[in-house]
Amino acid sequence: MTYFRKLTGFIQKAENDSKINPSHICLYVALLKCWSDNNFNNPVSIDREELMRTSKTKSKVTYHRGLKALHAGGYIKYMPSFHPLKGSEVWL
Repeated sequence: MTYFRKLTGFIQKAENDSKINPSHICLYVALLKCWSDNNFNNPVSIDREELMRTSKTKSKVTYHRGLKALHAGGYIKYMPSFHPLKGSEVWL
């Protein structure tokens, strides 16, 4: 699936989802960038600092809530890593 189709599908689904707010949309777009940087391969190993910077998220709480909400809504598959040297993984 192409980058544009992923983004379009997300927007169409998010339009009717009252639980999705602008911070979720920004985080999803930042995840799309990571996916693109990973040559569109899943899973994507994510870096919290990079995603927060790219999505303009200032709070770790907002970041983690956003990932969990996107996962719960079926927009992504999020597998958190509690290992300090191994990044969490996301499937788009």
